[in-house]
Amino acid sequence: MDRRAQIEFGRQDRSVSRMGGGQNLRQQQRLAQGSASKKQSAKSIPRDCATSHYKRLIHDALTWRFLQDTYIETVDNRGYSVRRDDLPSYSGFAVQVEIRDDGHRGRSVYAAEPIKKGTKVWKSTHLVSFSTPFELQSFLGELDHDLQCDALLWAYVEKGEGYVSLALDPASFVNHGETEEDINLDGDCYALRDIRMGEELLENYTHFIGFGEEEGVEWYNHIRGLAWQEGDLGSRTAESTNEYNLLGAPKMGIGGVVDAAGEYAPGRNPAAWMAGLLLLVLVLRRAGSLPFFSGKKEKEGL
Repeated sequence: MDRRAQIEFGRQDRSVSRMGGGQNLRQQQRLAQGSASKKQSAKSIPRDCATSHYKRLIHDALTWRFLQDTYIETVDNRGYSVRRDDLPSYSGFAVQVEIRDDGHRGRSVYAAEPIKKGTKVWKSTHLVSFSTPFELQSFLGELDHDLQCDALLWAYVEKGEGYVSLALDPASFVNHGETEEDINLDGDCYALRDIRMGEELLENYTHFIGFGEEEGVEWYNHIRGLAWQEGDLGSRTAESTNEYNLLGAPKMGIGGVVDAAGEYAPGRNPAAWMAGLLLLVLVLRRAGSLPFFSGKKEKEGL
């Protein structure tokens, strides 16, 4: 009998095993403890990812292999070890890509060759999942501070599925496109149009991230919120993936937000709007076009 009975779940039309991933007894015992409390799930999790200025490295093949091996040793949910055996490469990219950090979006993925419309750009072999806080805690507990922050930066709630996903390969560097014109990959990572060599690969995060979803994944939103809380928030934590992105962590770009319905709205970032307004006021003041800013008010500044 073929033990790799196939099912599909989540995005990327990926197939996984029904047989529990060939977990050993210790891994099964870990899964049985999935009812760990929020307090337990946050143990050993960093709380300074947003403020520590940790080095966001472009990881090499050895680091990705370490992350993949660590997942197999601690979780191996949904048959990842079987899937990885079928694709020896550390990366699921089916085309030539280049990873660079050009500053605007941070670490980013660029096409290193022309890509035709309809090409499968990335295979989800190394896309893994976490169903309980204990699974995630077991995995993170084997990583150093910077890799913990990276993992919690990249991981996301799988839209409508009730578990957390994480790409353990360079696909985690693929960013969100600010406009439909920018986005060149669909939710299954097929090229939506011809992609030029040197063009950045961009997705629409709202196609697969469950922004604002809580049922079954509130533990993850809590852990991620603790790790990526902003320094001036004190003890406040982001208790949803939606709030986490609004607080300014990962890769949503500049000048846009995800609204309450989970839809990305470019150009509606209140902070960016206010900054632009302030700049306009300063320019008009210098040009003498704002007569009401005079005397004492002008000396005090805005």
